[in-house]
Parts: sequence; C-alpha cells; structure tokens
Amino acid sequence: HSLSTAERQAVFYASSHTGVVYSIASGSQFLLQGHCNPISASCVSSDKRWVVTGDCGEDAMLVVWDSVAATPARIYTDDAVPLGGVAAVDVSQDGALIATLSNSVPQELTVWDWSNVDPEELAEHHQRQRYGDGNNASSNYDDNNDAPNNANNGNSSTRRHGQHHQHLLFHYVLPEDIEPQHCVRFNPIDPRELVTNGERRAIFWSWAPEDGLSASMPSHGASKLQKGV
Repeated sequence: HSLSTAERQAVFYASSHTGVVYSIASGSQFLLQGHCNPISASCVSSDKRWVVTGDCGEDAMLVVWDSVAATPARIYTDDAVPLGGVAAVDVSQDGALIATLSNSVPQELTVWDWSNVDPEELAEHHQRQRYGDGNNASSNYDDNNDAPNNANNGNSSTRRHGQHHQHLLFHYVLPEDIEPQHCVRFNPIDPRELVTNGERRAIFWSWAPEDGLSASMPSHGASKLQKGV
C-alpha cells in the first residue's frame, strides 16, 4: 500500500506477523508489531494516516495503526475480533468506518465507526450476537436481478446500533449457502454502499439507519459482458 503524500514518500507492506512502514526517502523502516499470527488482511485510509491490519487464527487481532507515529491507535482482540479472524478489511474514504469479513463459516460482515467504538463495546456486542441474542434468522437475497432486497430479517444488528452500540452500524451473519467472500470494499463516494465478492458471485450491500441493510446478488454472467472473461 502507498503511504506517500506531499510530505513523505513511504509504503506499507506485511511481512508475516509484522507490518512494515518503509520510508523511500530515508531508506528507514518502522515495524508495526503485535500480531500473534501472520497478517491476513490490511488496508490504508485515503489520507495515508491510518493502516488497518488483521490476522486469522488463535488470539486473532485487528489493529488500527497511526502510520506516522508507527503506534497502535486501536487494538481489538478476543470477542471484539470477527469470528475466526479477519479475512478481508477495508476503510471508508473519510477514514471513519471499518468493514471486515470474518474467516469463519458462516461469515460475518461488520461495519462500525472505529473512532467511537472501543474494543470492550465491540466484544460485548459480538458475544450477544453469537451466543445469546437469538437474532439469527435466515435472510433473503435477490439472485435474479439488480433490485436489492432487504436483508435485515434477523441476521443483521443494524436495528440495534441505536440501543446498545450507537457507532456499530451493522453486524451481519451471511447464510451458509453463500460462497465465501474474499474481499470487501466501500463505495468511495458513498460509505453506505459496499461490495463483497467470492470466486463466482459479488454481493452489493447498502444500509441506512432508518431502513436497515439490503443486499443484492446480480445474476449477470460472462455471456452478458461485453468483453471476454
């Protein structure tokens, strides 16, 4: 990932358990250490200030780093981390929101305002959703066209962020029959829209506090594309 701005020339990359901020100008490097497992996902905010790293496995962690100071700004561990660890992560264009896909079956998609959700708050929410909330009904997807269906039929906690976690925007458990999603990205223009994709299908997500979460899986295949695949 590029960390270059008008003030500095630098890059970030992961090397096993360690994140590295390398200064091109000086040839020096700063090590972002703390992960117990190899880093499995990372992203950088558009202003190049924040680096987010996650790993999978026992004692998985998700860390938001200040790339200038080379210090952690937030550390999420235990139940605050997506179930199974972090398979994919992205940060919104304004740097305020983080989206993660878990390395688990079923997968979990979570979006929150990281600057306002502390690790204990996120862990409490995940524990309630996984072990005691009873909020795990199956969801509806639109497999045949581009019109989004409302996916907030029990798996999503969008309806509850106002009650307990004002800045946890939504936490959604994907149905097990949906193929594993490997990537998540915010719409750079509108952070209320995201896309995730697996090997064969992409899911387009949209959310609003008053309407909940919607998901759409267009059925367009290679035969409908204008270019060869």
